Amino acid sequence: MPSTPNNFKITKAIGETDNFAGADVQFFYITLITADGSTVLDVRNELGYDETMHNVTRAILQRGTIIYQRIEDAATGRFDICMERSGWTAATLQTAIRDLGTTVGVNNKDVSQSLAFNRLAALFNQAMSLFSRQSSFRKAESNYHNQRQSLT
Repeated sequence: MPSTPNNFKITKAIGETDNFAGADVQFFYITLITADGSTVLDVRNELGYDETMHNVTRAILQRGTIIYQRIEDAATGRFDICMERSGWTAATLQTAIRDLGTTVGVNNKDVSQSLAFNRLAALFNQAMSLFSRQSSFRKAESNYHNQRQSLT
């Protein structure tokens, strides 16, 4: 039977990422939004040198290493990143991206109302929302069957 090191733990805290190799990682999803607060920036054509994504990525790299990045292939302004040794919180990352302003990159794109979220918190909220809807559906289905039985 293999020995287990004395400092081995399954988790530090529920809701945090367990990392068994390497530095701690954080997951963020970011939506680039313009000053009007409702228009998302389609970044699919902003991927070149000194264009919007290049400048946003450089800002993000000021406080950590991006391990993975996924840019959504749609006009959503959305991209996800996984960082190791991140010095960001969702709030500080959001502020840093917004501070890039209304003339980012060679095409002068506006990112001044962008949003950043901790991905794990967002996934938890999505799961809880789905669970809540599922529970409501099951209650409605049960009520329906009970009413049908009472009619027979």
